[in-house]
Amino acid sequence: MELSLSRQHNEEWGISVVAVLNTKSVPPRRQKPLYRSSLDISGAELPSMLNKDSWYDRFLFDVERSGLILVEATVDSSTQIATIVMGNKVYPMWADAIDEMSILADLHLPLQAKLFRIVIE
Repeated sequence: MELSLSRQHNEEWGISVVAVLNTKSVPPRRQKPLYRSSLDISGAELPSMLNKDSWYDRFLFDVERSGLILVEATVDSSTQIATIVMGNKVYPMWADAIDEMSILADLHLPLQAKLFRIVIE
C-alpha cells in the first residue's frame, strides 16, 4: 500500500492512495465432512421423526449434515423439473457448496425428476 501527499501549482493539495490486492488468491478449501448418507443408514439408526420412505426427509437430513441449508425442494410432475432453494453455512467457495448440493440431489430426488434447478438464497 502506498500513500502520497503533494502540493500542486502552489495552490492545491493532492493525495494519492495506491493499493495492490491479490484478487486471484483462492480461499482455503474446506474438507468435506465424513458422514454416511441416510440411504446407507438403517431405519433404527435414523432420528425417529424422519420418515425413511420420504425422499424429502432423507434429502433434508443429509443436506443439513453436510453444512448446507435446504430452504425448499419441490418436483413439478408435469415438467419433471425439481427446484432446490439452498443456503450455505460453511463452504467458503460457493462452487463447493453447489457441488455438494448437486451430489445430494442426484442421490435423493425421485426418479420422475429429470432435471433440477438450484436457486441460491
